[in-house]
Amino acid sequence: GFIVYFAHRYRVSQRRAQLIVEHRLAAKVRGHKPLTEADGQALEYILSTLKSTKEKWNYIVIFAASGLALVVGLYLDFIA
Repeated sequence: GFIVYFAHRYRVSQRRAQLIVEHRLAAKVRGHKPLTEADGQALEYILSTLKSTKEKWNYIVIFAASGLALVVGLYLDFIA
């Protein structure tokens, strides 16, 4: 279950980052008229950190560790 969950979360994270870059959302949000300068900077920061976060690496490590734990568990149950 963890492997499927983290594989899905990784794909979501990748897609989110791709959309931010593809649509230049950070720059567009900052240029939106009703927002104050501070609002634009805050939203730009949030979007840029979502894009560059280490979250996806966290998912990769947990996914790999889960896979390794599964392999070791199967080995110990059936071979050792």
